[in-house]
Amino acid sequence: KYHILPLGGDRLELDEKKFDEINLFYIGIIYGRNIYQTVEGLSIFKQKNNSIPVRYHIVGYGNPDDEKRLHDDIERFNLRDVVTFHGRKNHEEAMELFRQCNVGVVYIPVTIGFTVQPTTKLYEYLLSGMAVIATNTLENKLAVTSEAGVLIEDTALSFARGMEEIWEKRTTYNSKEIKTAYSSSSWDNIVKDNLELYLEQIIDII
Repeated sequence: KYHILPLGGDRLELDEKKFDEINLFYIGIIYGRNIYQTVEGLSIFKQKNNSIPVRYHIVGYGNPDDEKRLHDDIERFNLRDVVTFHGRKNHEEAMELFRQCNVGVVYIPVTIGFTVQPTTKLYEYLLSGMAVIATNTLENKLAVTSEAGVLIEDTALSFARGMEEIWEKRTTYNSKEIKTAYSSSSWDNIVKDNLELYLEQIIDII
């Protein structure tokens, strides 16, 4: 017998986001996630849409090869003024980027090992009022609505197209409504509305 708790994220008390520019944010492990493909995708996007204001902040760490590939691609695509790879950040430092950015990147390879794995960063972005660009894994497909972001394949070209879709839909995103729609996925609501009820049932049985 078992009880499955859903994944969630912290409720972040931040100002509502505006979507008159694209400020991308990725936070998480770099190893095995192919984040360098998002840098190439951003380069493809900028070739067609150079007048659209874009920034991309990447926070995380991986093995030396993964980090070198990321640095090299930022240089190769001449994006050093657009993309910042911060490396590790503490909680307060990361919170400042949650405040600045308005589009969360949930770039997970669409593989057997990853497709059924939900991710905390998805809910952290949504609970902060961001829209998201998320790869089309099974769990992301179940969670991401058209009002909250776009689903893409795990390729550079698809990431570029996802950015274009985000930009085309920018006037339809409402930061406050995104937060409200996903409020049940905050850790405090999961504890109150799910875990506590389950524990009470166990106590009653005992």
